Amino acid sequence: MVHIGKVIEKVFIRRGCSKQWLAKQICCHRTNVTDIFTRPSIDTELLRKLCIALDYDFFQHLSVDYKEDLLMAEEMSEEEIVTTICEEINS
Repeated sequence: MVHIGKVIEKVFIRRGCSKQWLAKQICCHRTNVTDIFTRPSIDTELLRKLCIALDYDFFQHLSVDYKEDLLMAEEMSEEEIVTTICEEINS
C-alpha cells in the first residue's frame, strides 16, 4: 500500500514551497503540514486541496494501489482475501 504522506512530502519538496505557504493554501496550521507527511492515509477532501495547491494528482497513486490490489485478489482465494483485509484493518 502506498504511504500517501510520503508521496505528498516528495512532491512538496520538488515544488520548493514552504510549509507556511502550503498551510495557507489548505487552511490549516503549518504544524499540520508536517503531520500530513507522516500519514499513511488521508481524508479525500484534504487530498483534493493538496492536489490543487501542489498542482499534482495524488489520487493516481491510490488508483494504482487499488488496481494492484484487484490483480492480487484475482489470484487469491476468498479466504485469503478476507484474511488479508482483516490483517490490514488490524495493523
